[in-house]
Amino acid sequence: MRIDKDVKTNPLDTLTKSAQAKSPKQTATEDKHNMGVSDKVELSGKNIDITKITAKVNAAPSIREDKVNSIRAAIENGTYKVKSELVAKAVIKNTLLDEIL
Repeated sequence: MRIDKDVKTNPLDTLTKSAQAKSPKQTATEDKHNMGVSDKVELSGKNIDITKITAKVNAAPSIREDKVNSIRAAIENGTYKVKSELVAKAVIKNTLLDEIL
């Protein structure tokens, strides 16, 4: 290969030539279209499932009134018992997650 310092190339010409050059993949795709081969797209039913699940989640109340009312009644009656081990685990878990994140 010989490089001449006197020959100046126009950057626009270089870009135009590279844009006009066809890649092997592009040529193969064009050959398929010319041979009567067509592309086929198949969509799974997962989109429908996701839409149904999303609708159910959105329809569910954000606060479970029945659970809140039963806990409120237990607190008022003095029968609500807190498991200190579960509270301690939750506090430690949340503290560690806060430090990590």
